[in-house]
Amino acid sequence: MIKRLTNNIVLVLFILSLSYIFCYKIVFINVYELFPKAYEVGIIFQNLMYSICASCIFYFFVVYIRRKQEINRLKPSINQVIKQYQNRRDVIVYDLKNATDINVSESFPTDLEELKLVLKDIDICKRYGFAYLYSVVHIHPNNWYEYFKIIFKLDTRDSDILFKHSDYLNSEMIKLINEVQTSSFKHLLNAYHLQSNTHEFAREFHKLAEFLHTYLKQLNEFESNSWV
Repeated sequence: MIKRLTNNIVLVLFILSLSYIFCYKIVFINVYELFPKAYEVGIIFQNLMYSICASCIFYFFVVYIRRKQEINRLKPSINQVIKQYQNRRDVIVYDLKNATDINVSESFPTDLEELKLVLKDIDICKRYGFAYLYSVVHIHPNNWYEYFKIIFKLDTRDSDILFKHSDYLNSEMIKLINEVQTSSFKHLLNAYHLQSNTHEFAREFHKLAEFLHTYLKQLNEFESNSWV
């Protein structure tokens, strides 16, 4: 957003300064002085406009074009990292479906109530197949607490990679990365895990449905080229 604003400001300055130069050379120079030293003031402004034009041209070739080239160079790798967020969302949805006997709709898990029913049918402390996650990371977690901790570590890994190129990410993408990293679902699940051996409520998966629902929606908002 800031870079786009800067580009727009530079463009406006270039157009205004170029317009002034043309107007001065064609119109203003033939006008009788409106006040003493008006000619000298006009020369000063003309030189100032020349400087602004030169600065804008310098910005275009040295900053704008180089930035575009760097974005094009980074685009495949950044898009690949962003795609991992959506892939993790698909992994979670697939493993949730496999862990329940409930026949879910094709739109699962967009409906919060349906997600609650599925989570109520799943034992958060139980070891399931986790086939999709295992095929990705080759780790077999013992329960859903460990399962999501692996997911969260992958989130952190990818966010660290993206933040290394934060100069090229727009404000919406940076905001989305931060929202995922500070997700309430992550904090609550970790708190549940710590209390799962002593408190019954910490083993009730369905009570986290609303927070998981939000987290999955956030993961689904990552799209290729949405960062430019």
